[in-house]
Amino acid sequence: MYMAHPQIFTFKIFIKESMEAYKKMRDEILWAQDINPENKPVHFMDYANYIFRNGTMLEKREVTNILNRQLYIHNETVTSVPLI
Repeated sequence: MYMAHPQIFTFKIFIKESMEAYKKMRDEILWAQDINPENKPVHFMDYANYIFRNGTMLEKREVTNILNRQLYIHNETVTSVPLI
């Protein structure tokens, strides 16, 4: 659940196209598992998690620019607050 602190993000065309490709791939995987993708909307944080693990350097840079805050990596987990 990602509703703790809702924010409004401004996406560039590059990110919109990348998110569409992610959604298409995700929908195919869900259909293969007999899950209707319409029942599971795409959340930006799911997309960002996918990009941080599998995206290009340019995609990662664009996602971090959209978030517009300092990020921390701890045990392969990205957070916006230090865990120490």
